[in-house]
This record gives sequence, structure tokens and C-alpha cells, in this order.
Amino acid sequence: MLTHADVRNLILSHKWTTDGHAFDVGYIQEKINKLALDKGLMKPRQQWEPTTEVDRLIPGVIWELLLREVFAPGRVGFPNESLPRLTITQYGEECMRAGELTPNDPDGYLKRITSESPKVDAITMLYLGEALQTFKFGNFLATAVMLGVAAESILLKIVEAVKSALDTPAKKTNFEAA
Repeated sequence: MLTHADVRNLILSHKWTTDGHAFDVGYIQEKINKLALDKGLMKPRQQWEPTTEVDRLIPGVIWELLLREVFAPGRVGFPNESLPRLTITQYGEECMRAGELTPNDPDGYLKRITSESPKVDAITMLYLGEALQTFKFGNFLATAVMLGVAAESILLKIVEAVKSALDTPAKKTNFEAA
């Protein structure tokens, strides 16, 4: 079963070609339904089914991406147009052009950290997850504090590893004192 995070990941990882033009929610639904189907993330829609899992999740994901300024309502140069038309912001283009999961996809970002650095401890991941959640709502100072605490957690583990690697009690005592 598809989740909100799955749909967000599909939207952010898709290479949208709008050439600066607006597109509507129906266009996003069509593309993401096809992607989910092609990737085997959902089964084909039956004739009697009015909507798919994607159709039910997309409005919430789009709202989240609007709040995070990845999308903006309307069409560039047409101030009277609004929702359901969307434009990818410059920031949104940068996120999508990156070709990798960004903090705009907290679940995918954490999975990437875990897969690239499988020995990161649970406490560091807890603070990193909290940083991503505060980032999601634009609390950038709190995000920086949480990232600092996560970095401190890693630094303390490095200090402990160096201390453990010292071969004499005198070296360990001197290291501790320093």
C-alpha cells in the first residue's frame, strides 16, 4: 500500500518538464499514477474504482509541497490564475534537479543516511529525524539546534573511539584531560 511518503518521493524524484508553464493537479495525478504503476507500487485501477491510492494521497502531498515552497499556486505571468494550477518554484526546480532525496523528503532522506552510514546510532538518528520534522514546518533555528545535537552525538562517539584506541592508561588519562 502506498504511503504519503511514497507519493512525495515519486513527485520529488520525477523529472517534470513544464518549461515554466503551469500544470494542474490532474496532470500530477496522471503522471504519478503511471509512475507508481510502472514501478509496481500499486495495482492497476479496476473499472469500478473511481480513484486510486495515489489520487487519495496527492492532495495532502501537494499541500505539503506548497507550504514548503516547492510548488506555488498559479502560472507565472498570470496573476489571476490560482489553484488547481501549479508552478514549480525556482527552489522546487533545484530540489528536483538534485536527482537525490533532499530534506523535503524526510523519510527518504533518513533512509539514505541509514543506507550510506549503517552504523549511525539511534540517538543521532532520533535528533536528525527531529531536525527534519522542524525543517518541514520552517522552524530553521530549531532545525539548526537539532542538527547541532546530532553532530555532538557523533562527535562524542568519535572521542570515545579515539580514547578506546589509545594503548596505555597514561595516554587515555592525558587524552581525557585534554
